[in-house]
Amino acid sequence: MRIRSGDAIQSLRPNASFSVSETDGIRTINWLDSSQTQPTDSEIDAEITRLQGLEAMKLLRERRSNLLSQSDWRANFDVTMSDEWKTYRQQLRDITKTANPKLNDDYTLDISSVTWPTKPS
Repeated sequence: MRIRSGDAIQSLRPNASFSVSETDGIRTINWLDSSQTQPTDSEIDAEITRLQGLEAMKLLRERRSNLLSQSDWRANFDVTMSDEWKTYRQQLRDITKTANPKLNDDYTLDISSVTWPTKPS
């Protein structure tokens, strides 16, 4: 999901009344809210960066959950899970503690920005 200036402003100033247009990289804000101050361009840019990081982490968690679900059957009560699989699954669960995921230009998760654990054979 692409994070736009309007998303950042809404995050910074919930319920504010404004409109935003962006043409050729130039942002124009029409601030209509007299009860809140308009955020600065640097505040908006910082919030866009923060929200993109949250989006990247959300996508990382989705991929991690998918990888965990692919090996859930190994955790059934009638299957003995090897130490390698236990380690792999724990590393997947812990990945959000160490990873710093990035987004691609198309706002998908940049898989190469994360060091993924090696799936046991």
